Amino acid sequence: TPQQRAVDMMFMGIKEEINHNCGKAIFTTQKVDKNKAIADVCILLDKWGAVFEDQIPSEGFIQGLPFPTPADLALLDITTSYMPIGSARKLAQYDCGRWKKVMALCDRIKADENVKIYLNGSTYTDANPWGM
Repeated sequence: TPQQRAVDMMFMGIKEEINHNCGKAIFTTQKVDKNKAIADVCILLDKWGAVFEDQIPSEGFIQGLPFPTPADLALLDITTSYMPIGSARKLAQYDCGRWKKVMALCDRIKADENVKIYLNGSTYTDANPWGM
């Protein structure tokens, strides 16, 4: 439905904002001021983590469907991918484990048969091409 597409697009848009700002922190800000880069990452993730914790369900998937949609997968990407979000989390020593509902959702997403097949066969999610 249009509403479901809007929700998926909203979560994917937030993921892209996080992706952009984490990339900025590790590739630009860190070169000038490492402490500012760390602070920027923590502020960014705290802000969106609070939104995610408030918006996602305690059970099932974001859209209430029996399978994950792009909204769910956006959160999985934020919490598991390495470049640039994971690298920024590493720099800031930021633990997404504080997002209890998000991490529980990610466990449900990873348990989905199709997602499991993809994750087991992919080398891209946790790739670290520059050894960061």
